[in-house]
Amino acid sequence: MFRKGDLVVSGKNGVCKIVDVGEVDFLWAEKGRYYFILQPVYSPASKTYIPVDKAESLLRRAMNQEEAAALIADIPQIDLIPITNEKVCEDIYKECLRKNECREWVRILKTTYSRKQKRSRAGRKITAVDNKYFKLAEESLYGEIAQALGIPREEVEDYIRRQVEEKK
Repeated sequence: MFRKGDLVVSGKNGVCKIVDVGEVDFLWAEKGRYYFILQPVYSPASKTYIPVDKAESLLRRAMNQEEAAALIADIPQIDLIPITNEKVCEDIYKECLRKNECREWVRILKTTYSRKQKRSRAGRKITAVDNKYFKLAEESLYGEIAQALGIPREEVEDYIRRQVEEKK
């Protein structure tokens, strides 16, 4: 499964390095239970603890360089999220984020961007829900791509734009 030193993606924590595996001595920790001790790459002062027996459903390996390049090449073909009811829009976005998959983050970004453009043409602002989930998906996706490609996170958006435009 996972080992000390591996880069993994953990939901809200983004890309993390497994810095240790073992029992932890906290009041909330179950005695005899082993935990992956994670250090978020973009928040190195913090640590996260994931039970080893739950890791398969809570963690996944971070993308490597080839996987990141393949994802970026596929961006034009990734479908938007069909939103037919504004009342469930946030639930749909939450479910996409919960899947902890890059393609779902791209779907959120493409969908919210498209909706923003449509609203802008009608003289309206982006909705708070679209703005919130755009930022969450952007942070997650760009952090992982930056790590995979070895570039600063703030350069990822331009990098993706250039790669997609070159393929046209």
